[in-house]
Amino acid sequence: MENTNKYSSHNFGRIILHAACLLRQPQHFAWHWNGIFRELQSAQRCMFHPVLSPKSVGGRFAALAISLGILLLSIGSASRASAQSLQVGSTNVQSGEAFDVPITVDSGTNALGFFDFGLNYDPSVLRLTAAAGDGPLGVFVNTNYQGHLVMFGLNGFSLTAPTGLVMVARISFVAIGSAGSSTTLEFTPGPTEPLGVGDTDGVYIPVTVVNGTVNIAPPGIEGLVPCAGPASGGDWRNHGEYVAAVASAARQLLADGMITQQQLLASVQKAAQSGCGVHSK
Repeated sequence: MENTNKYSSHNFGRIILHAACLLRQPQHFAWHWNGIFRELQSAQRCMFHPVLSPKSVGGRFAALAISLGILLLSIGSASRASAQSLQVGSTNVQSGEAFDVPITVDSGTNALGFFDFGLNYDPSVLRLTAAAGDGPLGVFVNTNYQGHLVMFGLNGFSLTAPTGLVMVARISFVAIGSAGSSTTLEFTPGPTEPLGVGDTDGVYIPVTVVNGTVNIAPPGIEGLVPCAGPASGGDWRNHGEYVAAVASAARQLLADGMITQQQLLASVQKAAQSGCGVHSK
């Protein structure tokens, strides 16, 4: 309550509160949108408010608020000519593995001003552990919904940068699905319409949306055929038994489409050159 009161005591602080509520209360988007306009109109009468001082407590937040005001006041129907991309990474992991996927935006020659999207995933396959901005934009994140998160990023630092391919966020998961399961990481519209990426003039940039996929792979050959001895327990009788077990496991992975013929040959060669199953006399 104390922090909320601190921001609600001046125009730019209230703009920040309205912006944060766009994520928390998307069903009241119109109300918060109009609230931002009201505060901007009021702020025009006192543009030398002390909160704008770079040394003030709200200085950084004021920069973010000013950028948001510019976007809202200048947003138009025109679009940039060059279609760029919004992309989430794909990966193959093993069950129980913790991993990150990046989210990148390519705004071409346009300075990236904002982005707004939702992202769906299968909560029976992945457990979300963290989601945060990982770039030059300030990022608000809503992770209150199982199997869905919302991100809203805003450039409050520059009108001319960044451009090109930029990593804007990183999402952390733990794979909880069984081997062979998978999930699509699918972009959806955020609390505003439509799913959007825009420049620092407030103009939407047409983007190609690239969804991701996470596949839960079976254990590698080292996990299926441990060097120390059979997974069922005991020791390898000799080196040949170990190599034969590796070859058998590799053939099964090949049949399941999990490895290539070249990977099979490399695995068997590696096993043959190892000291697994070799007993000193």
